[in-house]
Amino acid sequence: LRELSLLEAGQLKPHYDEVNVAFVLRQVIQKIKPLATAKNLTLDLAMEGALPVIWADTAMLQQMIYNLVMNAIRYTATGGIT
Repeated sequence: LRELSLLEAGQLKPHYDEVNVAFVLRQVIQKIKPLATAKNLTLDLAMEGALPVIWADTAMLQQMIYNLVMNAIRYTATGGIT
């Protein structure tokens, strides 16, 4: 939320570059999977076909995906599937 506030205030500038979305997803899942496992959750990444390369700030995209997956883990009952 802090970074979002800074971004909205113009105090944080995104650094845009071509980003391989599939690579970012794999990185985030690899990083967060132990947290899911510790909660006895199954966390899998399934992609059909190639994902496009997009123009984005890699760090911000990673943080957004991390936050979404972390919330899924946090609010899924133990033993569930995220």
